[in-house]
Amino acid sequence: MYSPPLDPTNKSLKRLVLVTGMPRSGTTVIGERLCGEGSVCELYEPLNPEVGLAFARAPFPMLASSSSLGLISPLDLDTLISRISQLKFKFGLRRPGSTRSSLFNRTRVSAWKARLNPRCATLVWKDPFAAFLAGEINRRFGIPVVFTLRGPLETAASFVRMNWEHDNDELAGRYRLSGGDLPVTDDYLRLTDVRHSVQVAVALWLMLHSCVRRWMIEGLPILWVGIDENISDPDGLGLRLSQYTGLTVATSNRLSGDSDSVDYALPNRAHIRERSAASIQNYWQSALNASEVSWINECCSDIWRDIEARLLKS
Repeated sequence: MYSPPLDPTNKSLKRLVLVTGMPRSGTTVIGERLCGEGSVCELYEPLNPEVGLAFARAPFPMLASSSSLGLISPLDLDTLISRISQLKFKFGLRRPGSTRSSLFNRTRVSAWKARLNPRCATLVWKDPFAAFLAGEINRRFGIPVVFTLRGPLETAASFVRMNWEHDNDELAGRYRLSGGDLPVTDDYLRLTDVRHSVQVAVALWLMLHSCVRRWMIEGLPILWVGIDENISDPDGLGLRLSQYTGLTVATSNRLSGDSDSVDYALPNRAHIRERSAASIQNYWQSALNASEVSWINECCSDIWRDIEARLLKS
């Protein structure tokens, strides 16, 4: 049933701040920094297809004229935003094969905590799976969007470490249905001398950052945050986050830059608290082989240089 989005007369509405970006680009740490007040609650990855909302059965939903698996119409996006802002939604069943707890996963626990917190006035919606919807969410609803950015080499290396994979053909098909255009051919994304997790990372990175460049050209008031900023200048980034969102931002410890003590054999899990700056910025050098580095640069360098140039001008 249709629900009007963000009705100002609705007292149950929470203010939303969306923190999104490419997976492995720092969305979690930025989301946590924004949850520094008792009236601010985290809503962790409600669009995660493993444990998220019943709607979220495919990763990275995209806007389209009508809704189907992995595609959402403008009308249904209205309903989704309304329900999230009121914490009125139902979770789906855990996806078969998922190793996450069906009840006590971070997604459900964050929603329970927000619902039970009588002081909760703002939801920090941390969700890389909402990345393709970020422009429309910001444009239509005026919701502040903090979008984290990370280079293609670092991103691909992180996918290799996590051994993350998904169906590139299905995702590319939805991307085209949503009006997107891949800057390289599908066949080129299936090179046999490049590991599949690298192919997956590059295809997703290209699709998403093509959107990023389009939103930058459009001039949408999105706050673009590079992962390196939280390493090199956490205080300066905190000030930018606070000015943009109006929230109190938690401090972040400056990481050591000593590369001599880095252990590049990082464990196969998503969030590692005790890491040096060098292990975050440079471990791609040992995770990727020379042919993969060359291929990634050939696919992604033009878009990445353009995005970096636009960031310098902003």
